[in-house]
Amino acid sequence: MELHVSNVSATAASVGWSPSWRCPQGWAPRAVHHPDWERPLAGTSPRRLQREERVAPGRHHVALQGLTPLTGYIACVSCAPVPPLLLLAPLQQQQQRSSQQPHLAQQQQQPAPHGGEQGACVAFHTTGLDLGNRKKEMAIAIWVSSSVLLLLIAAFLLYGCLRIWCRRRRELGKGTVAGGATKQQQPEEQQLLLLMQQQQQQQQRHQQPEQQQPDQEQQQLELKKQEEEQQLLLTQQQQECQLQQQPVQEEQQIHQRHQHQAMSQHHRPQRQKQREQQEEQQQERQEEQREEQQHEGQQQEKQQQHEGQQQQERQEEQQEEQERQEEQQEQWESDAVDRAEQGGLAVQEQQQGEQQQEKEQQQEEERESDAVDRAEQGGLAVQEEQQLGGRAATPSPDPGRTFDPGELAPSQGHVAAVAGGSGLAE
Repeated sequence: MELHVSNVSATAASVGWSPSWRCPQGWAPRAVHHPDWERPLAGTSPRRLQREERVAPGRHHVALQGLTPLTGYIACVSCAPVPPLLLLAPLQQQQQRSSQQPHLAQQQQQPAPHGGEQGACVAFHTTGLDLGNRKKEMAIAIWVSSSVLLLLIAAFLLYGCLRIWCRRRRELGKGTVAGGATKQQQPEEQQLLLLMQQQQQQQQRHQQPEQQQPDQEQQQLELKKQEEEQQLLLTQQQQECQLQQQPVQEEQQIHQRHQHQAMSQHHRPQRQKQREQQEEQQQERQEEQREEQQHEGQQQEKQQQHEGQQQQERQEEQQEEQERQEEQQEQWESDAVDRAEQGGLAVQEQQQGEQQQEKEQQQEEERESDAVDRAEQGGLAVQEEQQLGGRAATPSPDPGRTFDPGELAPSQGHVAAVAGGSGLAE
């Protein structure tokens, strides 16, 4: 027999088996389960498992409930004997009780067919709780409870309002009835008084003229008495009306007080809330003002610091500019001095150069003059030598021979060579 688990949730699961597996008569499937994930599957036996559920004959699945989430379970299904009280009808229980007892003893002693206690086991693992659904359920429960409370409060308030309204209507009805009765009583009394006065006047007219004076006095006295009585009656009636109206007024005052108290109690939280809101707003405004003041103070400090820094920077820049100007002036002065010195040296050098040039020119002139003098002297000496040699070597000239200028060329070259050699020697 093979078991299969389906519809596994956090707190429930369904275990089923094949419909072909059935228990014999007097036996029914029994499902046992227990969180036994620490022990191996081979070492478990159905007797050690704690939770047991009976299955009706003919059914091939069982629902396991009341499980703990995120735990491992082992479920086993096997056949177990069923007591006769569950199989027999109530009318047949007393008749067959004696006959079924030995039969039950035999069934318990005999091993169960189709496996009996050698049933099948399966292991499964429950899932975790769905927190979203749980939160939704909690929210729905809170919403329902709050709505019920609001309905009860509204019904209580409506009942109180209707009761107060009925009381007011009754009080107003009593006041109108009492006022109408007093108004009806007053005109009746006035009519009686008028009738009495008319009768008295008629009697006075029929009396003798002698008795008119004392009668008039008596009438006046009686009228005064009647007026006094009327006033007394009126005062008494007013006092009675006041006494009658006093409890009504007291009730009205009490009712007004209750209403005022109820309204004050009803408006107290609102007033307190308003006051708290006003105080919070004032505190927020004060905090905002403080923050603004602090911000303004910080800005002013920053501005002052910035201005101070700018002033310092300006002063430093001015000092640097002054130093630069001083350095430039010093450089200019030093440059001017150097230039002046260089100019003096240049002038001196120029003068020296000019003097040297003049000296060199003078020396060259002297050399040239010396060379010219020497050349002249050399030429004279050569001429003299030539003249002397010519005189000694040259024959007497023929009168028929012509003079050739080329003959004198060697002598001139010799003169030039002699002049050059004398110049080099010097």
